[in-house]
Amino acid sequence: AFLPSLTSAALRYLAHAKGDPKLAVKLMQSTQDWKLDFYNTPMRDADVVEDMKYGIAYWVGRDSTLRPTLVLRVKRIPTAWQGKFDNVSRLVLCCVEYYMRYMVVPGRVECFNVLVDLKDVSLSQIPVSALRELQGKFGNHYVGRGGTFFVCNMSWLLSPLVAYPR
Repeated sequence: AFLPSLTSAALRYLAHAKGDPKLAVKLMQSTQDWKLDFYNTPMRDADVVEDMKYGIAYWVGRDSTLRPTLVLRVKRIPTAWQGKFDNVSRLVLCCVEYYMRYMVVPGRVECFNVLVDLKDVSLSQIPVSALRELQGKFGNHYVGRGGTFFVCNMSWLLSPLVAYPR
């Protein structure tokens, strides 16, 4: 038996698995195991309110198709958190769960954009591993929810590492 949130997303998992029902069930089971582990104690607003004050992750307006945009301001990550991004992951996942609960409009708005702002961030400060981890969680556990991923104020030194859409 799957959680109700996963049951309602079964078609998303089937589409993600390219029509393979066994793979879709495997992906759903993986997501359920992750959710039961990550949220084994409920996340309360009191648990994240102090961390939210840094302004690292927050929602801004909507695009022309009404998808909201989640902004990640890398410069605002405290130096004490560098190298250990559990708090950042928790903040971002809190924002995504907020979106899932209050911002989805079934049949109209079912995915969101992500904007990573790298203003005033040096090459060594970019949390590549944390961004990969977040991308993995979005891609594997929030199937079909990601819209467009934007990076702004990126150093020209990083441009050879980024594949631009044609």
